[in-house]
Amino acid sequence: MNFSFSFNQQKLLLTMTISLLFLSLTLHSEQNVINLDKLQERNGVKYQINSQTPFTGITEEYIYGSYDKNLMSKKEWKDGKADGIHETYFGDYPGQIATRKNYKNGKLNGPSEKYDRLGNLYESTNYKDDEMTGIFKSFFPNGQLEELFTLENEKMEGPFESYKENGLMFRSGIMSEKTGYLFRKSYDQYGLYAVESFLNEKKHGLHQKWDEENEKTEKCFQYGKEVQMSECIE
Repeated sequence: MNFSFSFNQQKLLLTMTISLLFLSLTLHSEQNVINLDKLQERNGVKYQINSQTPFTGITEEYIYGSYDKNLMSKKEWKDGKADGIHETYFGDYPGQIATRKNYKNGKLNGPSEKYDRLGNLYESTNYKDDEMTGIFKSFFPNGQLEELFTLENEKMEGPFESYKENGLMFRSGIMSEKTGYLFRKSYDQYGLYAVESFLNEKKHGLHQKWDEENEKTEKCFQYGKEVQMSECIE
């Protein structure tokens, strides 16, 4: 099978390559990338200095050393407001991302992540109109999940889980900051050893515990006071 190209085909390929390179450079220039210190804020809107048009483009911020410069932030803007991806970097670890956030029309909207200096993700969450909403996760340096809980308007509303660095779960349940309700299960290396519920930080409902011999004891509470099992609210 012959894969050789004629002179005209080679010329066409060269022309296409040059055109694509030119297009790439043109698109980059059209993005309007400037240094962050070239922006100024007026009434909550970002403008380039001496410009009357709200800024649309990308800003970069650098820290300068004796022989080089390191990128500290890269941010996207539209009509003078944060819009798109905003990233910050560790100045002492060149190129290593520290945070990545998403904005829409000046407000946090979408995934948000935090990293350590080794590049490990240690926190992730989601925003809606500047408020944390959805699943929040934190991680140990080894990548193991540490905590997971559900947020609604920056309040815990829903399931949660907590883990040790070796991967063993030690707590799970459901929490509602709106109502003050907490249902919690606790675990050790042998498994489940306690089930408890609270209302406004007071014991409320059925409480169960298991000892080392797996013997179960049960108590019932209403608003912090122990009551008969027949009166128990599960």
